[in-house]
Amino acid sequence: MPKILISMIAVLLSLSCLAGAAETKAEREGGRLEPKYEVKAAGIAVKLAKAGNLLSCLIGEKRSKRAFDGQTMLEGCRIEGKVEAKKSLRGICEFTRRMTDSKGHFCLVTDRFSPTKDSIRWEVDVTSEGPSWTTPMEMRLRLPSTEKTRFWTSWIGGNQWDDPLKLMSVADHTWNYGNGANTICIPLASILEPATDTGVSLVVSPDQSLLWLQLSTTHDGRMFFRYKFMRFGGGKKVMFVADIVAHEADWRGGLRWMVSRYPEYFNPPNPRADVLAGTGSYSGRMEKLKPDETARLKKMAYNCDWDASFNWPYFGMFLPPMPDAGTAWTTYGYNSAGNHDPGRSTQMSYRKLNEKARERKESGFTTLAYFNVTEFGVGIKDKTAVKNDLPDSESWHDANTYLYRKIADGILRDGNENTAGTWGGAIAMDSGGPDYQRSLLDQARRMELQPDFDGIAIDRMDWLSRLNYAPGADDQTGWYLNGRPGRFLGLSWINTLSKLGPIMHKRDKVIFVNCCLTGHRLDYMREVDGFYDEYGDNGYSLNGSSLLALRKPALMWTHDAGCIKPDPDSYFQRHLYMGAYPTAPFPGNDHTILPNPKTDQYDLDYGPLLDAMRGKKWVLEPHCVEVMDPQAKVNLFKVPNGYVVPVTFGGKAESVDVVLRNVKGITPKTVCTVLHPGAETPVPVTVRLDGGTIRLTVPLHRGCAMVRLEVGR
Repeated sequence: MPKILISMIAVLLSLSCLAGAAETKAEREGGRLEPKYEVKAAGIAVKLAKAGNLLSCLIGEKRSKRAFDGQTMLEGCRIEGKVEAKKSLRGICEFTRRMTDSKGHFCLVTDRFSPTKDSIRWEVDVTSEGPSWTTPMEMRLRLPSTEKTRFWTSWIGGNQWDDPLKLMSVADHTWNYGNGANTICIPLASILEPATDTGVSLVVSPDQSLLWLQLSTTHDGRMFFRYKFMRFGGGKKVMFVADIVAHEADWRGGLRWMVSRYPEYFNPPNPRADVLAGTGSYSGRMEKLKPDETARLKKMAYNCDWDASFNWPYFGMFLPPMPDAGTAWTTYGYNSAGNHDPGRSTQMSYRKLNEKARERKESGFTTLAYFNVTEFGVGIKDKTAVKNDLPDSESWHDANTYLYRKIADGILRDGNENTAGTWGGAIAMDSGGPDYQRSLLDQARRMELQPDFDGIAIDRMDWLSRLNYAPGADDQTGWYLNGRPGRFLGLSWINTLSKLGPIMHKRDKVIFVNCCLTGHRLDYMREVDGFYDEYGDNGYSLNGSSLLALRKPALMWTHDAGCIKPDPDSYFQRHLYMGAYPTAPFPGNDHTILPNPKTDQYDLDYGPLLDAMRGKKWVLEPHCVEVMDPQAKVNLFKVPNGYVVPVTFGGKAESVDVVLRNVKGITPKTVCTVLHPGAETPVPVTVRLDGGTIRLTVPLHRGCAMVRLEVGR
C-alpha cells in the first residue's frame, strides 16, 4: 500500500472515536469507512459506517452531497471490544461500545441517530457502574472548509459593541456557554456554504443539564461541543442530546429551527409581556408623575419602571408575611450603594406600594417589583447573632435570626466552607436549598397583595455561575472540585423558576430578569417573560439579552449620559438593530441615566422609532432581509400591525436599497412609511415587487430609518 494512502487512512481513523480498538487489520483496511447505514429526514440524510461514525451528509431535496464526519469522544477513554450496531424499523440506528480509562473507570456508550421531521437527532447515553467519576464528553462534527466557508454562532462579543449577526471565517476558537464576555448564549453552531446556499447546524438541546459547556471550532471545519463535570457512575444513565439540521447559508437557519423546536424557551409564558415593551427606568421615586413629565416620557417610548424604592424590611425579605395589605412594616433604610441611611427608613405597606404602581398605570405605564433569589440579609454575621428570645413566628423581623433559623440550607459556601458577602452586608444564596426556596415561593405568592404591579424583575443572575459546596448541597448531576459533589446554582435557578413561574403566571404577572454579566444562557429562560439587563450599555450584554429575547421584550440599562457618548446615534441605532430598548432619563433613576439637557434630545429623537417596534418578534425566514450597502445594517421584526425594518449605521448615505424575501402579506399596495430620528413627519415609500422579492428604496437621516410595513389594513 502506498505510504501516502496509509497516511490518509490514519488521518481519517483519528477523526472517529467509534473505531474499535480490538478490530482486526482486515477490518481496518476492509472498508470500515464505507457507508453501511443511512438515517433520513426531510431535507437531510446522513451516512454512517458499520461502527457508527458519521461519513457524509446529503442536504436538500436534491440531496447535494456534503463531505462530513462526526464522532463522540470521552476524554482519556478507549474502546474495548467490538461496536454493537442495530437499526430499528423506524429508521433509528444505534451503536454501543464499552469504554474504559487508565484509572479503571468503565462505561457503556450508545450513539443513537433518529430521524425527526426536519433533523437528525443525535443522542449519546453514557451508563457507568461503580463510584462517581467524570471526564469531558465531546460531540464533534467536521465539514471540510474553504476560504469561502462561513461560520455563525450566538457569539455576544466583548465590552465594546460588535455586530453579533455577521458571519465569520472558520477559525480556531473556543467559546464558553454563558459566563460573561466573548461567550455564546444559545448552544448552536452553523457551518455555511454561500456558493451553494447550504448550511449545517449542530444544535444542542436546552432540555438537558448543561452545567459547563464549551463550543470549539478549528480552521479546517471542525466544530464540537464539550460537556464538563457531568457525573458518571452509580448505574445512572447520563444523556446528551443534539440535532443535526440542514438549511440555507444564513445565520437564521439553525436559529429558526431551534425557535420552532423549543418555543417554550423563546416565547414569553405570559403573552402579556409585550405590554411592558418600551424604554425603562430603575427609579426610587414615590411621588406621582406630573402631566408634563408623563407627556415627555411617552415621546421617549417610555413604558416600564423597575421599582428601586428599596421599601422592604431588609434585603431578601421583599414581600414580608403581613396579615393584610394595610399593615405597615419599617423599612431598613439602605441606599443603592449598600450603605445605611437612617433618613430613608420609613413605614411602608403593600397598599402604599401598590398605590405607586396604580398611579403609574393611570399614566399609561407599567411597574415591576424588585426580586432576588441569590442574595439575602443585612449585616449578616455568624450564628451567634441569632436572637434566641425572638418568637419563631416573628423570626423574619431579624435577618440573622431568620437566616440561621429558617433558611440556612440556602447559604452559598465555597470549597473551604466560606460564605460570600455582597450588597449591604448581605450574603450570597443558593435557591436550591429546599427551605430557602420555599421562603422565596411564599414571597412570590404575596404578589397578590400588589395587584397593580405587573410582575417582578429578578436581579443578580451573575451568581448562577457559582458552585455551592455547603454540607448536603448536591445537585446529583455534576462531579466537581477535586472529585466531590456540589450544587451548581444554574441548576438551582432552573428548579426554582420551574415553580416560581407558574405562581406568577397564574396571577397574570410577568417575570423579567437581569442577566447581569454572566447569566446569558438559553436554558435559564424557560419561565422568563422579558429582560432588563443591568449591563445593557456593554456590548456583550446588549447582544446576549437581545438574542435571548427573539420573541420577548428586552430593556437595557443605561448607567449615565457618558454611556451614550461619544456617538449617541450609534448608541440608539444598535438598540434598534437588536430590537432592544435603552433606559429613559427618568426622574429619580437609581444609578441609571437621569434627565440631562445635553442628551435628552436623543431620547426624544429616537422615541418614535423605538415605539414602532413594540411587540417585535425577529423574522428568521431564509434570507428575509438584506441591505444593498456594505456599511449599513438591517434587521426585520414582525409587529402586531405588520413589519418593521430598522435600517442603521448608514453613515452619510442619503438612501439605501432594502430587499425582503419570504415575507408573507406584503404586496405593492402595502402601506410603507419611514420614520427618521428627529423628524416629525413619516415619509412614504413605494413597495416594488420583483417576482418573489420586495424592493424598497429607503431614504436615510443620520444614517438611520425605521421602515413600517402595515399588513392587513
